[in-house]
Amino acid sequence: MKRFIVAAAVALMGLALWPATAAVAQTSGYPPPPNCTNNPTAQNLGTIAVGDTLDATLTPVCIFISGSTVNMTVNGANGGTKTANSNGGVHISLFAASSTSGSLNDPVTVPIQCGTNTITASGNSATGPTSTTGIFTLTCPAAAATTASPSKVAFTGANILRWSLGALALIGIGTLFVLGSRRRREAH
Repeated sequence: MKRFIVAAAVALMGLALWPATAAVAQTSGYPPPPNCTNNPTAQNLGTIAVGDTLDATLTPVCIFISGSTVNMTVNGANGGTKTANSNGGVHISLFAASSTSGSLNDPVTVPIQCGTNTITASGNSATGPTSTTGIFTLTCPAAAATTASPSKVAFTGANILRWSLGALALIGIGTLFVLGSRRRREAH
């Protein structure tokens, strides 16, 4: 009889706790659902130099709805819109026109900088709003040193100053000889 009472008590405790354990299992789940609005990892899009074009596809954890409009930003500035592709990503093309300006997807001028830059794509997924960020590095030519040695004018011709002074001296000596010979003739 003791065994029956213990078994009944365990069964009643299990029934009492069952709704709570079922609710915990439903809310926690494994694996946990992805966070579609705060994607902590950014895609590394690589390195480009001034004059190069970056071609890449940004794909969020919760993919964009195919054909939907995706808002683009570069370093926080408006980068226009793109249409999500059939794989739930968005293709980007950024031309680095200078060390401070680029052209995203041809028509939109966006600010860029030497070093790290971010491109963010935000739109809708099947589960709600989603976004993703891509990071790329812009390498810029080294700036001219501000403490450079003094510049010198390029020497492209002959140094005529010295020879001009010599020629003037010879003309002066010749003039003196001519004047001296005329005075001698007049004296005779």
